[in-house]
Amino acid sequence: MNNNVSKPPSGVSESARLLAEACKYLGKGKSEDALRCAVQGLKHAPTTVESAELNRIAGEALLNRSQLSEAFDYVTIARRYALTCGDSEVLCKSILTLGRVYGRMNRYALADKAWSEALILANINGDVRLQGRILVNRAALNQRRGDHSQALAILDDARKRLEKVGDLRGLAGCYECIASSYMEKDEPKLAMQSFEKLEELARQLDDKRLDAITQFRRGALHLKQDEFAEALEPLEEAYRLFKRLGDRKNRAIVLCNLIRIHIGLKQLDKVGACLREAVGLAKGVDSASLMSMIQMVRGEMAVYEGARDRAIRYFTEALSYAEKADDVERFRSLHGRLGEMVKELGFKVPGLEQLLKRARRAYPSVGLKNELAELDEWLKQVPSSGVEEDKNI
Repeated sequence: MNNNVSKPPSGVSESARLLAEACKYLGKGKSEDALRCAVQGLKHAPTTVESAELNRIAGEALLNRSQLSEAFDYVTIARRYALTCGDSEVLCKSILTLGRVYGRMNRYALADKAWSEALILANINGDVRLQGRILVNRAALNQRRGDHSQALAILDDARKRLEKVGDLRGLAGCYECIASSYMEKDEPKLAMQSFEKLEELARQLDDKRLDAITQFRRGALHLKQDEFAEALEPLEEAYRLFKRLGDRKNRAIVLCNLIRIHIGLKQLDKVGACLREAVGLAKGVDSASLMSMIQMVRGEMAVYEGARDRAIRYFTEALSYAEKADDVERFRSLHGRLGEMVKELGFKVPGLEQLLKRARRAYPSVGLKNELAELDEWLKQVPSSGVEEDKNI
């Protein structure tokens, strides 16, 4: 299809053309372009099926941008059209996406219900590709609950189905989840095997974004094991790839991880430049999750310098942004940093009790059960300040 042609080909409506364009962009990970085409397509009197698909794609694009409320609105409309269009595959896809939105909103029961409904439809239709993709999402829900053994069992089933139909894009998402679970289970060799599969899929799909994500995950795996020198090369490659893609948010995320590496390698002269660039990039991105990461690395630097007051201040700000983002991954990351802080600075840190109690109120809403138990153990070791905590913080 010639993208430079302003009028649709003969016999093809403008809404159908824009739907095809939106699908293509979404498949390539170009959320901005997918959203633009989807919204434009809705202005050209689409059919009921097209309305369902255009709204779903707009919702997925917004979900990729972490605009959860807007994504929910579009996907809810998509499901409404899908229920009346008579196309069970379109309905299945809209419910699948609705489940993903519920999952990101930490409404796990509703997400599970949606995916159960979608899986029934996919089974009735004999749609193996959709079955596999639904299972990947259900596995991700188990990951959020911290049940990685169950997640891996589901992912193995999903992988077999996706391989059967040759769904490379679905397999990429599957292997990314597999690697994530192995990372959480501290099985780095198995995680690395999944990254090798992801690199192969990125080449087959000619997907630079997937390549960048894979390099980032590979670096993050080394970083998790405090293998700072080994983490440097893949993260620098991820930075270069995201820069070429014009992805400001992910560049800033990579920079936050590079700062952690430089602290670990005691290359403190490189921290300032990375931090300034990350902050500059964040100004062009409306992301509480990203700002939480930036304040975390500032807190880590303060811990390294033994600056207890600054550490508490930065980690408190990181918690505020994590609460605003309502992102389980940010809370999990923050918990890890708090663990490092009490290990380095001890429990007699002014303001620590208030910070931990505030974190304790937030953990249950995002399902951090293991972290909550560990945090309670920390609180037992903090000398009580005898000061009533501010409930409005």
